[in-house]
Amino acid sequence: MRILVASSSPPDRGSGINAYCLSLSEALVGEGYEVYFLSPTPEEDSWLKQHCIVHVPSDQDDDPLLAAIALNQYIRESGIEGVINNDNSLLQSIAPLVDCPFIAVGHMGKSSVAKLACFNIDWVDHVIAISSDMQRVFTNRYGVPVEKCPVVHNGVIDPGKRANIKSALATFDTPIEIVFGGGFSANKGGDLVERLLHQLGPKIEYVRIHWFGSVPENIQRRLCNWPNISFHGRVLRHEFHAVLSAADILLLPSRAEGCPMVLLEAMSLGVVPIVSDGLGAMRWLVDNGREGYVCSLSCWAQQAAACINFLSQHEATLEVMKHAARQRYEKELRIEYVAQRLVELLAQPTVDRKYKPAKATILRWHRPLIAGTDRAPFIDRLAIRAGWLRRAGRIRVNGKQSGSYEG
Repeated sequence: MRILVASSSPPDRGSGINAYCLSLSEALVGEGYEVYFLSPTPEEDSWLKQHCIVHVPSDQDDDPLLAAIALNQYIRESGIEGVINNDNSLLQSIAPLVDCPFIAVGHMGKSSVAKLACFNIDWVDHVIAISSDMQRVFTNRYGVPVEKCPVVHNGVIDPGKRANIKSALATFDTPIEIVFGGGFSANKGGDLVERLLHQLGPKIEYVRIHWFGSVPENIQRRLCNWPNISFHGRVLRHEFHAVLSAADILLLPSRAEGCPMVLLEAMSLGVVPIVSDGLGAMRWLVDNGREGYVCSLSCWAQQAAACINFLSQHEATLEVMKHAARQRYEKELRIEYVAQRLVELLAQPTVDRKYKPAKATILRWHRPLIAGTDRAPFIDRLAIRAGWLRRAGRIRVNGKQSGSYEG
């Protein structure tokens, strides 16, 4: 079976959504499927070659109407038998024209990412929600029929299969190693981690905190009295995993998530998560007191500090919880389970494609980036946050012809 997996980031860049796409593609290849990867062109293609995955370019600067016609023709001529879209606006635009079953995975419950997953809903067989909270948003706000909106939590590759993971903490002689990867984003709860530090106190000696992501210099200066904090900034994934693999605790005080990949990665490595009860899959994937703790956003810093203090004094409990986190991963959170579920859904289409339309509305690239950066232009940032999907025009496809556009 030939399956097209699509992303809005090239395989050598991106973060959460793209990590899902890469892991899913590898799992599908491992199950014997022929995988095509639709995305912007990567600078480095070793991952594609390593897994024998065919790359299909979809770049933000392409003319969207001409690109849509070409992509529709490519899918037909290549014999693609199933589509799994992850935030690629070009592919979502031509859903009405595609001959094979089409799945859209929704990775966020707001912004243009959510709006795009629900675009062309009449011609999408299943819109995957990665948390129960997100499923409610898709069905209640965006009108996705409940029967077309299954919940399928994310999954990750077993760390035993991941290359280049070596302990980066072997030289540190501290009882508790803690990782936070959210920078100083309000959505990720960076401010709550700062409050946690004040709860623990600057002279605390039984923890070491590894803070990843962009943290403004003034915040770092504000925390200079805490000598047990290391600010790592933004790093490559394997560098982050090297630290996470040897950690004891992951902090995840997010106010809103989908199904955070970092949580699954931590549990796969036997790292105990301390999460929030914010929107997202966190509180469904962590049984409080078994494989981690779920703390209330209203008093997250105080509760998280109490959990850390408790675990620092009960080493045996920490080890039991690490084992429980790994067990939860093995039972429910392997990427192979996700791949199998999505293939099952591709075999259960809900759309009758015998009577497809001849036209389709094509969207502009919905999350453009300024060249050489990870930021979108100001107007586009507004559109992303507001969930505005801007149209480029319409195309018409007649039979086996490549098609034409109406501008």
